[in-house]
Amino acid sequence: MSKRQKRISVPDILKHLDELIGQKLSVVLNDKSVIYVELLSFKNNNFEAKDLIRRKHTIALESIDEIILELDA
Repeated sequence: MSKRQKRISVPDILKHLDELIGQKLSVVLNDKSVIYVELLSFKNNNFEAKDLIRRKHTIALESIDEIILELDA
């Protein structure tokens, strides 16, 4: 089975909130570092997320460059 990527840029993130919450995805930050997390919620322009070893993170919307989803094709 193959995979394809769906890239969501900053202006479109709020339009796709329902699709993103609960998903495991890669978040590309403004400094070009990438973190792989599961998004838990979105409040006050911040995402609450947890990584693969279950550490919690708060990711500010303004610190995100883009979000990458891996979809089954």
